[in-house]
Amino acid sequence: VSAFLSLLMVAGLARAADVQVSATVDRNQVGVGDVVNYVISISAQDAVQVEEPNLGNIGGMELINTSTGVETRSSFQNGRFQTEQARTFTYMLAMARKGTLTIPEVAVIVDGKTYRT
Repeated sequence: VSAFLSLLMVAGLARAADVQVSATVDRNQVGVGDVVNYVISISAQDAVQVEEPNLGNIGGMELINTSTGVETRSSFQNGRFQTEQARTFTYMLAMARKGTLTIPEVAVIVDGKTYRT
């Protein structure tokens, strides 16, 4: 009993104005009841405001836990102070049925602008 999970991503990465948004799963083949970690990552060359993405209803999967992480790096290079920020949203999804299941693209709002995974 297994399910196949596919992740829809246009070229796997959305980019604009030094903001990158990507989404990954930790495995593509799972059984009913198995858990997949779905991670949305946002990185930017400056400190940015990121709203938590809304997964909505993902058919055949049950959201069982979420976590977030933020990393900020600052440096002084070539006479300039630079800041890089990375933020991750991790969603633990349990497979509720067998078959091919798809996670649709997710809207991510960064500094008021919408990016898609």
